[in-house]
Amino acid sequence: MTVAPPRSNSTPIPLSVLMSVYNGESYVRAAIESIQKQSFQDFEFLIVNDGSTDNSLSIIAEFARDDCRVKVLDKPNSGLTKSLNYGAAHATGDWIARIDADDIAHKDRFALQLETVGNNPAIKLLGTGHQLIDEKGELGACYSLPSDHDRLLKRLMLKQGFFSHSSALFAREIFEKLAGYRAFFKRAQDYDLWLRFVEHGEIACVPEALLYIRKHAEQISHSAKGSLQLVDSRIALYSHYHREAGLPDPVEELNTEAEFEVFRRSFTEELAGRRLFDILEFKSEIKDSLADRDPMLFSRLLGRVLLKDRDLFLRAASFFLRGETIVSTIFQDKVK
Repeated sequence: MTVAPPRSNSTPIPLSVLMSVYNGESYVRAAIESIQKQSFQDFEFLIVNDGSTDNSLSIIAEFARDDCRVKVLDKPNSGLTKSLNYGAAHATGDWIARIDADDIAHKDRFALQLETVGNNPAIKLLGTGHQLIDEKGELGACYSLPSDHDRLLKRLMLKQGFFSHSSALFAREIFEKLAGYRAFFKRAQDYDLWLRFVEHGEIACVPEALLYIRKHAEQISHSAKGSLQLVDSRIALYSHYHREAGLPDPVEELNTEAEFEVFRRSFTEELAGRRLFDILEFKSEIKDSLADRDPMLFSRLLGRVLLKDRDLFLRAASFFLRGETIVSTIFQDKVK
């Protein structure tokens, strides 16, 4: 493969690309090649090997031998959050672009993202639309998102669909000001970071699908840890409400992993008491019935809930129709 020639050390690097790999031998080669094929070529590529036990490190090292932009950062396993912070600490670009080790970037992703932030200096965080692919690379559904700050912020606050972590481009200056990803968030670390970014600048999205997101069984959000990711995202939102109101961030007041686990358990009980998990299951069933275009199934589902669990129906209607979130009501009750 033809790669960019060595750059002058006196010229600042505009972009640092950040990837963390843990046992990613199945897909990491395609992910790296998609970065090398970018139409915008002036970047450094920081790849953190997070203690992989497969052939990931040797695959990454092979690319580094042939491309001086690829920098291998090998370390013991510590998880995604700490690995991303470790890699970002080595970044020198004005902007950091994320890419997961199992995803593929469209060839014009960086060019279009950098053009967008160049035309609007207020933007500090920029995502893109995306298209799903499966284990074999077969194309699936395509997702486009609003491009402007206000509509994206609303989606972020209401936990609606948002751009992928793997599509994000963000200002290194703000990232460092925020001290990066918060180590307590082993899941939903991106959501927590985005909620802190919006307090320091605008967010935006390139609507076009400039990222191909691979769906497979090993992903965090598809594992047994998915429920923990759900809870951690609500803790991040709860923290944001505190900061927005000028109150101390409850997560910042915790000093150890053990303290955070106690806080998470307590918050999980609070969410369960307000029936968040039941509401989300009900919402998922409604969504499935609509996707199947089965009006009878939809009617039976509504009838069952109305007859057997009217409280669930009323709670779900209140939150989804009035645009509220359970986390906002928990915060309001706590600060009364």
